[in-house]
Amino acid sequence: MKRKGEDWGSWTKPRRFVAPINSKHDESQPYFDMSSGYLYFTSKRDGTSDIFRVKLSPPIPIGVSIKGRILNSRTGEVVSGKVLSGKVGSKFRNIYVSDDGHYHMTIPKGVNYQLTAEAPGYTAGKGQVLFYKKSHIFYKTYKHDLYVDPMEPGMQIEVDPIFFEQSKATVLKKSYPALDKLADYLKANTHLYIRIEGHTDNQGEQGALQKLSEDRAKAIKEYLVYQRQLNPIRIETAGLGAEHPLTDNSTEDLRAKNRRVEVRVTHIDPVILGLQQDKK
Repeated sequence: MKRKGEDWGSWTKPRRFVAPINSKHDESQPYFDMSSGYLYFTSKRDGTSDIFRVKLSPPIPIGVSIKGRILNSRTGEVVSGKVLSGKVGSKFRNIYVSDDGHYHMTIPKGVNYQLTAEAPGYTAGKGQVLFYKKSHIFYKTYKHDLYVDPMEPGMQIEVDPIFFEQSKATVLKKSYPALDKLADYLKANTHLYIRIEGHTDNQGEQGALQKLSEDRAKAIKEYLVYQRQLNPIRIETAGLGAEHPLTDNSTEDLRAKNRRVEVRVTHIDPVILGLQQDKK
C-alpha cells in the first residue's frame, strides 16, 4: 500500500505480492530502496532467514536536482563565489565553490532547505528557502538564481543580537557566537574596514548613555582584537547614545529595540579585494 498524502493517516488498499516474492514459506522485513528500485526482504525458503531482493521499478530520485547562478543584485552580472546550503535551523552548511558563478547540486526532499550565496566584495543576499514534497517524484532540474549585494562604504553588516550585563559594557557569554560569526566574516573579507556603533534607549542622563554606548562598542572591538586576533586598525568604534532610535521608546519592548549594536563598512581596500577575487 502507499501513503496518499503527506500525513500518515491515509493509505491505499494493500496488495499482496505474488510469487516469486511471496512463497509458502515465511517472508518478512520488507524494505524498498527508492534510489535503486529494489525491494529487499527476508525469507526462509532456503531453510535460513536469508536476504533476497527483487527489482520493482526504475530508480526513483531521492533528492531534487537544482541549478542556478550567483548574480550581482544591482547589475545582474554573474559573480564567482560560493553557495552555502543546509536545513533551516541547522548550524551545518554545505559549501559549493563556484569559479564561474554557476552551481548544480542535489538537495533532499521533505525538508525546508536554505540556500545563500557569498562572494568577495559582496554581502549575502536574502537567499532562498526551498521545499519539495517527499511524496512526489522530481525528474527535471529546477532553476534557482541567488543574489549578492555589492559592498560599499556605509553599508550595514547584519549581526546577530549582542547582549550585555544590565547598564554595563560587559558582553554576556551567550553573545560570543554572534561575535565569533562576525569575526569569521571579517577574516574571510580582509578588504573590509568597519565601525562598531553602540546605541541605547532614552532612559537616563544623556552623558551617561553616551559613555555606555561608547564603552559597549569598545568592548566588542576588544573581543575581536584580543580573542579573535583581528587587526585593530580595521575597526573603529562610536557611541551614539540615544541619538538614533529605531522606535519611540514608549514601551519597554520598543526601548529594547533601541538598545543595539550596529556594524557598518567604513572603507574597502581595493588592492586586497582584487587579490581575493583573483583567488576565486
